[in-house]
Amino acid sequence: MESLRSALRAVLLIAFASLLAACSIASAASPQGGTPGPTAQGGTPTGRGGSGTGRQSGSSGRQSAGGQGRAQAVAVEATKAVTGTISLIYSYAGTLQPTDSVKVLPLISGHVASVDVSIGDSLKAGDTICTLETDTLQAQVDQAQAAYDQAYQKLVAEQVGSRPEEITAAQAALTAAQVALDAVVSPTNDQITVAAEALENAQATLQQAQANYDKIASEANVSMSPQALALQTATNNYQSALAAYDLATKPTSGTLAPLQNNVAQAQLKLAETKVPYLPTDLAEAQAAADQAKANLDLAKITLSEATIQAPFDGVVAEVYISKGDLVGPSTPVVLFLSKSNQVALDIEESRISQIKNGESAALNVSAYPGQDFAAQVTSVAPMADAKTHTFQILVTPEDKADLLRPGMYGDVSLLVTQHQHALLVPQAAIVQGPQNQSQVYVVRADNTAQLMTVTTGLQDQNNVEILSGLRPGATVVTAGQGNLIDGASVNIARGSS
Repeated sequence: MESLRSALRAVLLIAFASLLAACSIASAASPQGGTPGPTAQGGTPTGRGGSGTGRQSGSSGRQSAGGQGRAQAVAVEATKAVTGTISLIYSYAGTLQPTDSVKVLPLISGHVASVDVSIGDSLKAGDTICTLETDTLQAQVDQAQAAYDQAYQKLVAEQVGSRPEEITAAQAALTAAQVALDAVVSPTNDQITVAAEALENAQATLQQAQANYDKIASEANVSMSPQALALQTATNNYQSALAAYDLATKPTSGTLAPLQNNVAQAQLKLAETKVPYLPTDLAEAQAAADQAKANLDLAKITLSEATIQAPFDGVVAEVYISKGDLVGPSTPVVLFLSKSNQVALDIEESRISQIKNGESAALNVSAYPGQDFAAQVTSVAPMADAKTHTFQILVTPEDKADLLRPGMYGDVSLLVTQHQHALLVPQAAIVQGPQNQSQVYVVRADNTAQLMTVTTGLQDQNNVEILSGLRPGATVVTAGQGNLIDGASVNIARGSS
């Protein structure tokens, strides 16, 4: 029986404790809901009825907090849509490499006479890198020069021809030969008369001498007598006179042939004097002179190749030779780099159509933080890489101060397109609506927010281009949109425009 009483006592204590807890909860809830109640209702006693009246009055109080059924103004930040310039920029990274890099090779073989550069030297195109020994080469030039001079003098002699006095002498010889021939072929009457008279006189003298000789013909030693000598002389004179007469009246071929030959020889001599060389002779002399000139030029070129020069403006990166070394066309002497650099970038297939040769770019390297180097796209690959399906482009920066070095790692910004006079709003102003529509909250003159759908264009790190749906100068919300609905009252925070 005693245990039953203890159990009942415990149940009653638990029930009483539960009642006290319920009363405590009711008391705590009554001030929250009933606080505005007395103000709205003019004062109502507390208690369960009062608590109910307080909750009803509290609800009525929230409806009237903004006045005329309007909710409390939402604090936001806002700015105006402005007109400006916006650019589409693609960013990539790459390593600078020289535009031109070459291991300079000599064109001829020889021993190094001098090395005129060191690593790091800056050279202009044509500056001397090193020189080979030239003694043999210079001798070859001198020999070729002498051969050319000789060939040229012969050519000039054939082009000029004979001197005037040589032509005059040849003409006089021809005239004399012709006169001699004419005298035989066509003698004058006087010549014939003279020849006849000379023949008659010679014949008379011969007859007289013969008569005188006959008188002493029987004497001893008659052959040595004056009569014999006179007869011999008279006979010779007669034969000469007869020959002269025959020549004057009827010359023979044997007489004419030598004279005619003399005339022919004189004519040939005169012709050769006037034109001493045939056209073929002149052509041969010209060809010989040309060949000699070519040999001279080749010797001079070979001599010049002993001086190894910089192929373009650049800098010496490595020197491979020393004085006295034997080098040849397969022996590099220096590694030479151009001063201009470029960056090779791999562009995705989806973007390559937007990148053109000549487009502007900017390069930034960690060696010069904050400094942008103006650059330009100088090459666009006509085909994609078979493995990566990317297109390689080359970007060349402007570096008049020679600050950039091969091997530097740089960030490249490609200016793909640029819109001027574009309507711009901050990125923070854009909210995503249904079906991924771009929307903005516009603050109207009555400080209410109007949700508007807009069409966007280019986007950079800060701003978004608005193509349609918004007017310039409109005030758009940039912070606090999460608490807004269309038509809500707003309170623009100080410091925002």
